[in-house]
Amino acid sequence: GAYEGPDQAILLSVRSLAVPEGSTAQFTVALAMDPMGPVEVNVASDLADGDITVDSGAMLSFDSADYNVPQIVTLAAQEDPDRFTGAAKIRITAPGFTAAGLLALEDENEPYPDTLLVDKRAGGTGDGASWQNAFTDLEAAITEANAVPEIKNVWVAQGTYTPAPRSGDRAASFRLVNGVTIMGGYAGLSESDPDERDTSLYRPILSGDLNGDDSRPIDPCDLIIDSARSENGYHVVTASDCNHTAVIDGFTITGGNADGTEYQDQRGGGIYEGCPTVSDCIITANTASNSGGGVSGAYYSIEAGVVRNSTISRNAAGSVGGIEFTRIENCIVRENRATVHGSGAAVITFAADCTFENNSTVGSGGVM
Repeated sequence: GAYEGPDQAILLSVRSLAVPEGSTAQFTVALAMDPMGPVEVNVASDLADGDITVDSGAMLSFDSADYNVPQIVTLAAQEDPDRFTGAAKIRITAPGFTAAGLLALEDENEPYPDTLLVDKRAGGTGDGASWQNAFTDLEAAITEANAVPEIKNVWVAQGTYTPAPRSGDRAASFRLVNGVTIMGGYAGLSESDPDERDTSLYRPILSGDLNGDDSRPIDPCDLIIDSARSENGYHVVTASDCNHTAVIDGFTITGGNADGTEYQDQRGGGIYEGCPTVSDCIITANTASNSGGGVSGAYYSIEAGVVRNSTISRNAAGSVGGIEFTRIENCIVRENRATVHGSGAAVITFAADCTFENNSTVGSGGVM
């Protein structure tokens, strides 16, 4: 409708604009009311992203004869080597007029690789395209893999990774993604060949011990009452809604403490839910107040999830100390404890070529 008053409106053709990297894009500016004389309109970027600039039309002149005739502003996005989608706020001002704003987004043209790299020692751009520019935050890399279909692999160098910072969110965890393989055991920046993979030498640790102060009691049952674990994450790895195409391979998974008040936070200290493929992992020193201290997956599901070539050891829970899962193959299940009832070692649907050693429970037995 009508707009009157001392502050008049600046009219833009769009409120946001994608600017192709290495190219330009345009929008128009006009005035809603007669300025009653000459007026100059200034168009400037706030420089939040220095790659986006005003290429032409930084100063526009209007008067009573042409105030409502749109004039063109051209924005340019500089070519750059990264894949970050830059953004800049374009501010349009004129004396006596209410300022207007436009959001300009850099439309990236660099193709995504199928593999992202993670090394906590990296100090580059953090885009994951090389070891020098690797992600330092594993969860950030997983989030990007979840958002970009082209990404199929995440390679992780040696080191200890937590899903949240010191004294951070206990509900945070490393969330697996269907169709993405997360591989640990890479040498990374500290070695002459960072692409070398050897899980015996370079196995990374995924830890729920956010403060890095866990003790290592002799009896796994004592993990549950260890006060130093009170700030630990409920789950180190989460695979909710995942199937066998979500793969985690070559990690030590430790320090999960599922002792929350909600049922879902009382199960699966090491790995929680879903039907992922878990391979060549060491799952140890995780706890749950209810069940599945090491792993609490979909042990009743017909999905093709599997835990293979892994060691599940020294985990504790009220019910199932070691692992609840549909299928395990060539695994060692050792020294897991159930402190209240049920199975110390495992509740499983199918096991092949597995070794069960020194698991204990106060209830029905070692394996169900």
